[in-house]
Amino acid sequence: MRAIALRTSLDQRSRRDQRETGLTTAIAVATFTFVLFLATGSGLAQEGKAQAANEAKLDLGDLIKRANQSVVLINIENKSGQKIGFGSGFLIDDKGLVATNLHVVTRAAKAGVVFEFKDGNKAEVKCLRAFDKKRDLAIVELDKTPKQARTLSLGPRTFPALGDSVTAIGHPQGLNFSVTSGIVGGIRKASDQGTVKPEDERVWIQSTAAVAGGSSGGPLLSDTGRV
Repeated sequence: MRAIALRTSLDQRSRRDQRETGLTTAIAVATFTFVLFLATGSGLAQEGKAQAANEAKLDLGDLIKRANQSVVLINIENKSGQKIGFGSGFLIDDKGLVATNLHVVTRAAKAGVVFEFKDGNKAEVKCLRAFDKKRDLAIVELDKTPKQARTLSLGPRTFPALGDSVTAIGHPQGLNFSVTSGIVGGIRKASDQGTVKPEDERVWIQSTAAVAGGSSGGPLLSDTGRV
């Protein structure tokens, strides 16, 4: 277990500005899904939008089969190896980068953490590569990546339309690798509730796909299989 490496990384980075990574990531949190938009060139955004528009919709069974090779169960363990918490995450890079919620891995800084794939393969934390406290987002690098694992493709920098189909995969209440489906029920902004600074703007995708404790960090997928 790499609790020390993770704790050290958190301490060193806690006061630093985070690098812009060009990612568009949707992560299940409570009854909403939080969407983080980091700065990228407009050309990249348009390219991603066009690519997503040309992609074929996947049968739900195929979508789940593909995504299950990326989703991980994050087990938080004490020094005795007993599980004291859990969350979700998903592979975004074949070199072992996993996206999750920061609050999931923060607990691991004081304990240990094991990442488990659906096929039973396990990995440990090599380091914390990046995080954003305001957006509750973390990117963790694993010490190894199973051969059968595959990454999830990230979606374009555009909002889904109301009524679009979405699928959430995670571990609600310890029911590992559970799948729920629904639709986009709303797009919510912090500025809708009052005036906020541009850097404090937040956007959430409201979804009817059921999530619960343990779902945090898991992906919300479009019908083309993109996060």
